[in-house]
Amino acid sequence: MPTPTLNTLLQRLLLAYPEKRLDEATLRLYQQELVDVPLSLLEQAVTQHIRTSPWFPHVSDLRLAAQKLANGAAFASLPPPGVDFLALEAHHLEDQYFHAGVFDIATWQKLASQLERVGRPYKAEELRQKALHIQQAEQAYQRGDEFPSPEVRQHYRDCVRAHEPPSR
Repeated sequence: MPTPTLNTLLQRLLLAYPEKRLDEATLRLYQQELVDVPLSLLEQAVTQHIRTSPWFPHVSDLRLAAQKLANGAAFASLPPPGVDFLALEAHHLEDQYFHAGVFDIATWQKLASQLERVGRPYKAEELRQKALHIQQAEQAYQRGDEFPSPEVRQHYRDCVRAHEPPSR
C-alpha cells in the first residue's frame, strides 16, 4: 500500500463523515496545522478516530491522538499546536541577519521551498523577496554604493506624494 499524504488522509476523513463539508480555508487550516505530524502517526490517528468517534475530528483531536500513539516522544521537540514553526524559523533567519549579520541564501531558499511544499506559496515568495533585498543591499555595500539607489528613493517619494491627500 502506498504511503498516504496529508491530503489523502483528510480525504479519507471526509469519506468517513459524509455529512461534513470543508471549505477551502478550513481545509488549508487542517493542512497547515497537521503538516508537522509524522504521516505514519497521523494515519493511525485517523483510523482510530474513524473507528471510535461519530464526529468529524478537530485538529486538536488528531494531534492529541498522534501524540498519544507516539507516547509523547515524537512530539517532544515540536512546538505546541498553534505555533507556526515555519514562520518562527523565518523570524529566526531575519533575526540572525539583522542582529548578528549572518546571512546564508541557501538556508533562506530551503525554508522558502518548505513553505511551498506545505501550501504556503505567498509566504515563500515573501521570504524570497526579503532574501533578494538583503542580497542586493549586501552587494551594494560591497561596491560602496547606496542602497536603495538615490533614483529608487526618489521614485518611492514620488509614489508616496502621488497618493497623499491634497493639502489645504
